[in-house]
Amino acid sequence: SSYIHANRVLYDIYSGDMESAYPTAICSEKFPMSKWLHVPPTVRGVTDREHWAVIYHVKWYGVESKLMNHYILGSKVKKWDLPFFDNGRLISAEMVEMFVTSVDYDIIKRCYSIEREEIIDTWINHLDYLPKGIIDYTLTLYERKTKLKNVKGMEEVYRASKANINALFGCCCTNIISQSSYFGNDLKWHNKPMTIDFVREKMDELRKSRTNCFSYSTGVFITAYCRRRTWGLVEALDASKMGIDEGVIYYDTDSIKAPKTDEFMRAMQEDNKRLDQKLQDMCEAHEIDFERTRPKDPSGISHPLGHWEIDGVYREFKTLGAKRYAHRDKFTNKLDITVSGVKNTTGVKALKDDIRNFRKDMIFGYDHSGKMTSVYCDEQSIFTFKDKNGIEYESHQRHGIVLQPTTYNMGIDPIFEQLWDDEIQKGE
Repeated sequence: SSYIHANRVLYDIYSGDMESAYPTAICSEKFPMSKWLHVPPTVRGVTDREHWAVIYHVKWYGVESKLMNHYILGSKVKKWDLPFFDNGRLISAEMVEMFVTSVDYDIIKRCYSIEREEIIDTWINHLDYLPKGIIDYTLTLYERKTKLKNVKGMEEVYRASKANINALFGCCCTNIISQSSYFGNDLKWHNKPMTIDFVREKMDELRKSRTNCFSYSTGVFITAYCRRRTWGLVEALDASKMGIDEGVIYYDTDSIKAPKTDEFMRAMQEDNKRLDQKLQDMCEAHEIDFERTRPKDPSGISHPLGHWEIDGVYREFKTLGAKRYAHRDKFTNKLDITVSGVKNTTGVKALKDDIRNFRKDMIFGYDHSGKMTSVYCDEQSIFTFKDKNGIEYESHQRHGIVLQPTTYNMGIDPIFEQLWDDEIQKGE
């Protein structure tokens, strides 16, 4: 959420959506396909983006954003000195220490001014397309999902295809090495330390078992490639270039919301063309029919994989931060909300059909939030209950848990709110 647009009602806003973002990355991009090699930062492969994926352990000094939207997520920073955040994203800092992929590294170097860089460690891995079997399966699921939507008698196949294509990313990004625990002679649980030797041991076991066909690195780079595509539009539509009235308002994993401008439409079209070229290159390399990347729905309309399209036009739009926005459809006049932790269908009723009621510190009662909270009890009283046959039992269980209805308070990060106030004062 862009702080310069937050907490204001905006009008005539367009929403761009990327079709099947993660499956698109699986099919169009190249991924780390060998073992990661630890190398000195001076090795040539570190700068060869065509053939090598890179992970950097880096320190940056004197960091300051060049844009009014900010890329570095504070939760991903290992250490920092004197940072200044915009709703959790870094505006500036005296120093930040991070682990980043080569995809994110290039974006950060382009969008932040950095006085000094210290690369501590570097790992490289050879880039190539994923195996043909995985890409072929992904395209098959996408074809089914597109062709069978709303087709009578094929509902189950459609649902299965949609569920499986969404699950592909989950398979890639499942942590395959988990903490090991054991119960000792002292009658206590102990965790084995997550050392390099422990990780190598587990990796060797996985390779020998052949039960895992995905690499965690694939999942990491899938998200990096999707960030790069979305950020390309954010960067092109940043208020520092477009002006405040035409700048990007809100963006997410696979969507972007901004006033309709020629630049907005052009940025989506140009990114679609770049994607089509990447898909063509992949199809040639794997000998796959390119037309499989643009199946037609039952109405005969083509749906090119990964294309940006306008999926909503809003008469009114208001955002209060990440996963917190309300909008009124231009054509149906229906008001909707997206708030993480609140059911959309019931939560919108709390606004009483007025988008201005969507505001900071707003409290959604349980009737509107549909939210439950876990309540733990460690001092339960002895009680008696009956089973299905009417037989009584006396419970001496002291520990219990229950889900109880609760409210949802839309509190705002104080620093983010201060940025709002500063922007309002500038306007005045």
